Amino acid sequence: MAELSLELLTEDAIRLMHREIDELYATLGVQLLACNPPTGASGIMSYLSAVRDASEKKSPSEAFPSAPALSEWVTGLGIIYEELVRQGARFLLEAREDLRKALRMEMNLHLPDQSRSAIQILILVVEEGLKIPRGFGPIAATVAVILHKRGLRNFLFQDGTEENSSDIIDLEEVVFEPSLLWR
Repeated sequence: MAELSLELLTEDAIRLMHREIDELYATLGVQLLACNPPTGASGIMSYLSAVRDASEKKSPSEAFPSAPALSEWVTGLGIIYEELVRQGARFLLEAREDLRKALRMEMNLHLPDQSRSAIQILILVVEEGLKIPRGFGPIAATVAVILHKRGLRNFLFQDGTEENSSDIIDLEEVVFEPSLLWR
């Protein structure tokens, strides 16, 4: 598996910013299929193969499936989508404390919208905090976008801890003065 550069991951993360949060969780769920036992991916592929096979067996005059078959396919695809959303959300729930620890240890972040350098730093912090293996950087990019969309302050302080404004670091400042990360 080829490792993507931070620049490419950042470009991809910025393109994901307009996606809805459920779409991002589903995207993360798809990415995580590579990290889970193969039976999960195999089940999805079996279903998609069955849909493909059923559509190929139709004669040209039956190019479009009947209403009941179409609704069954849509239902099946909906179930797959919802499971991928759950897998993505479950991953973040399980990784929440590691992410919070990494983000709090490094910095309390204030991310300006669409700042390339801020997204790059967030991707790196997520990779480090989750100890993501080489080649799995796209997972960190997706997690970074989800955290950004959910709001880092909400994520960091969900448990009711009070925010200390002296600990907040604007990532635009960090770009010009990296030593702010270690103050």
